[in-house]
Amino acid sequence: YIDNFNADDWIVEGEDYGYMYMNPVHTIILPEGLQEIGDFALTNARHLEQITIPAGVTRIGESAFEECRSLESVTFAGKALREIDDWAFYNCHTLKNITIPEGVTTIGNAVFKGCTALESITLPNTITDIGGSAFSGCTSLKSITIPEGVTIIFPETFKDCSSLKSVTLPNGLTHIRSGAFTGSAIEELTIPESVTCMDKSAFYKCASLR
Repeated sequence: YIDNFNADDWIVEGEDYGYMYMNPVHTIILPEGLQEIGDFALTNARHLEQITIPAGVTRIGESAFEECRSLESVTFAGKALREIDDWAFYNCHTLKNITIPEGVTTIGNAVFKGCTALESITLPNTITDIGGSAFSGCTSLKSITIPEGVTIIFPETFKDCSSLKSVTLPNGLTHIRSGAFTGSAIEELTIPESVTCMDKSAFYKCASLR
């Protein structure tokens, strides 16, 4: 197998991601100066165990690390990152902890969906948008503090987070959409006075909620 792989420019484009499925690459060194990790760049790199995002990267593209089922560690070398696009870390089953760096404003749809080992995630105050199903099926996630800049919790954002007991909502929150916390383990929750719209099914099957 290939234990250590120096990525060339094709990583940005993501056109040859099938190579990663066929070859058990455990470690990838992304080049300094890289500004974007493109859509599907490392999809199906199922033996990849760790990755460092170079300091100059501003965007992680759609499905960039989707189905990287052995990925345990993601390190951010800098604070240039602004956007993590849809499905970027979908089904990364062994990812346990992640700290999103300051400067990120957008976490797309289903970014961490199906990350069943994810126990904790730290979100920076710069975040304003968290997409639908972003954390759906993160069955090990125990707590979450949603940054103050977030005004809408979109549908199914935390659906089936069956270990999620503690949630802190931001004071500027205005909408909680359908299925946002369906099937979670929330025991108690303070709804900010700023909330003007809460869909009926937002807390469906939250059996522990008092």
